[in-house]
Amino acid sequence: MLCSIAGTHKGHEVITTKEGHDKQLVKLFDTMTELQECKSDLVTALEKLQEREDQIKINAETLTSELKELFDDTETKLHEKKMMILSDIRSNEEEPLAAIADVRKKMEQKTDQAEQNLQALQKIKKQPDVFLFFKDLKLVTDRVASLDLDTESVEVKEVELDNKMFTWYKTRQKKLMLQLDSLLNDVRDKFTGLNGEEQGEESIIEEEQDINFLNNLFGNFDSPKPRHKGHVKKRPWE
Repeated sequence: MLCSIAGTHKGHEVITTKEGHDKQLVKLFDTMTELQECKSDLVTALEKLQEREDQIKINAETLTSELKELFDDTETKLHEKKMMILSDIRSNEEEPLAAIADVRKKMEQKTDQAEQNLQALQKIKKQPDVFLFFKDLKLVTDRVASLDLDTESVEVKEVELDNKMFTWYKTRQKKLMLQLDSLLNDVRDKFTGLNGEEQGEESIIEEEQDINFLNNLFGNFDSPKPRHKGHVKKRPWE
């Protein structure tokens, strides 16, 4: 139908109100359909965000628990080794100390015997009776001759850690600390995404290569791709 009104409207196409309504209904339904799809995509994205939020919390709890267990176990074993070594040192200390105590006791007894006989000889020296002098002197000298008054000693060498062993231990300790630093930095990078950038194909390959190293700590860390057609910003852990 053409417009018969004179002027600028003359010759324009004219549709009925019902036709216009039907046409706009189609547009309305198309818009509703698009909005429903967008809403559905948004709901799905929110659900995935919630899943990832929950996964982050689970990862943190798992990581904390397993690392705490690892360090607690290490501390326990180190403490056991420490107590074992200190116990051995005490045992090695007690044995020579007991030997020294035994020698000291014998030497003190010999000192007392020597002192007693010295006093006896000092007394004999002042004996005015010659007969008693010879008699008492023989008695004391015979007794002295039967005594064991030799000195005794206990040899003790200076003890210190073997320098090569100590250096080896310090080297291993330093290496272990570096390995722990590397492990914890790797965990931190994977868990928090410190670089703040989207991961490229190379970083994804590297992560897949490293996943076996931290598999017991992280488990499966893959995330599903968003379904929304629009631009979606990826977080470092996606």
